Amino acid sequence: MINYCNDQLKKQKRVVNNETLLKSIGMKEDHSEMELRDAMLGLDERSREILTLKYFHDLKIKDIAGTMECPEGTVKTWLNKALKALREKLEEKGDNLNV
Repeated sequence: MINYCNDQLKKQKRVVNNETLLKSIGMKEDHSEMELRDAMLGLDERSREILTLKYFHDLKIKDIAGTMECPEGTVKTWLNKALKALREKLEEKGDNLNV
């Protein structure tokens, strides 16, 4: 029982340290997230939709194609163009985000 309690205390300690770490770097993360959001808003609607489905909702190409009712190859092409446009938007702002 004592070992179990010690393990629980160690886990809680790790969580507190991780939360502290996240808070300390939080401003940097929020800033990057806002810049990414602004760049996404500069894209056309279809590009925003595909990037959101792929990277924020973790859908596969096949699922996106079914949702948008178009072939998988078309989704891949649109995704490639959307990523390229997003990179250009972020480079215009002088960002160093890795997309």
